[in-house]
Amino acid sequence: MLSVPRSVTLSADSEQHGHRVRRRKLVDRRLQGILLVGLVALELGMLGGAMLYLYGQFSATIDANLFTVHRTAQTPLLPTFLKQLGGVVVVMGVVNTLALLLANFLWVGYIKRVIGAFRARLERISRLDLTQPVEAGEAQHEVLQLLESWRCREVIRAAQIERLLAQLPHPSDEVAVDEARLRQVVQQLDAILQNIR
Repeated sequence: MLSVPRSVTLSADSEQHGHRVRRRKLVDRRLQGILLVGLVALELGMLGGAMLYLYGQFSATIDANLFTVHRTAQTPLLPTFLKQLGGVVVVMGVVNTLALLLANFLWVGYIKRVIGAFRARLERISRLDLTQPVEAGEAQHEVLQLLESWRCREVIRAAQIERLLAQLPHPSDEVAVDEARLRQVVQQLDAILQNIR
């Protein structure tokens, strides 16, 4: 009576026959957008900070070398600049690595919460338990919303089937069977069950 839709690879002509071709959506625009904006803001902030830091360091090094009287007291500029630049590159690399690890941790945690909620719902459905309350703090995702809308449709369908089955005479009842009414109920049940596929 209850069926969970499965992804099926359909040929190109299956769309012509009324079948809906399923497309995989592996992107969560909301969370990935937040992570992307955060990483871009981090990069811009680091770049601005690095430029200000290097400007200050290079200016101090050049000023120190401009006002020396003896050439031997001057420090070589290129090694000093490369050392300062190298330090900035190392710091930026460490910060970028930590930011990417944090983004990966957040993304993997989100995916695990969505998959966990999806599995929990499917387990309840496999026990034919369609009275599935949405738990507080549960992850939100399009896949979960689609499963919830499917569950709601199945609850309505089960109620319709139950209502129609209640109209059928029980075999222990010794009443005359209205064959026209019986045929009508069976046709309605058949129409409802045809929609499941």
